[in-house]
Amino acid sequence: MELRHLRYFLVVVEEGSLGRAAARLHVAQPSLGRQMTDLEHQLGQRLFERAARGMRMTPAARALVAHAREIIRLADASREVVASGVPRERVSLGVGPTVDADWLLAVVEAAKAQSPHLTLRIDEMLSGELVNGVASGELDVAVSSRRPGDQLQSVLLWTEPFGLAISPSGRLKGLDGVAHGDVDHARVLAFAREQTPPEHNEAIREIQTESPRVRWEFARFSTSAYANARAVDADAILCGEAAARRLPATWRWLPLGRLRTEMHAWLTWRPGSGDGVLQLVELIKGIAPPSGARLGSRAPMT
Repeated sequence: MELRHLRYFLVVVEEGSLGRAAARLHVAQPSLGRQMTDLEHQLGQRLFERAARGMRMTPAARALVAHAREIIRLADASREVVASGVPRERVSLGVGPTVDADWLLAVVEAAKAQSPHLTLRIDEMLSGELVNGVASGELDVAVSSRRPGDQLQSVLLWTEPFGLAISPSGRLKGLDGVAHGDVDHARVLAFAREQTPPEHNEAIREIQTESPRVRWEFARFSTSAYANARAVDADAILCGEAAARRLPATWRWLPLGRLRTEMHAWLTWRPGSGDGVLQLVELIKGIAPPSGARLGSRAPMT
């Protein structure tokens, strides 16, 4: 079996017909048909059945698709490694569901430009899962709103204020500024406890002291914040500015004045990590914080 057979097989799968696949590959259709027949003989399984509108995969073909894609990916990666002369190192970065998209993209682009030998994998997890993921070795590096324990190394990347994303049709729509005493009787959507660090619950307690009749709605969400808010007719969403940027532009974000509690972003990694992980750590420390956030100390804490 040759890589060519698998590449041709995947194109036939994607196109759903020998004719369209042959045109895309710039080969004659009879020749492509023979290649597929050769592959079936080598595997001892029939891969396609003719259907009214092209080719239909058999169970054997469906089982082969993911395996073939992985083989092609590894073959292509091998060529890149040989061409560059530098072995690639895979590094996993964990982030929370509300991470600022522009900031994360800046990390990716900086890694490509400054450390091209690194292959970066990004995993999205809840705050508690991120720290546990680094401790267990599932993740190499994480950016989390929870400060890790002493067994891990960390730096404070930035702090940012809590605020409210104000519904354009809710009872708070006329406010130009908002303090935590202004939201009494308003319906406020907030992240569920398992998604958030202790600071989030402290902020809610602060708000409750001056606005004891807030009608809280708790839910697990990230990209579905707007749908959740619409579902419960929320007047506002308790969140940071980065999370608010995922909402329609008509939802104005206002920082909560006089609120002492702030959100934090901690960069975490294991002591004794390899060179690739440490390079990513230094690279992330050099990226400017998201809009509205204040730079942290970035001095290592152990």
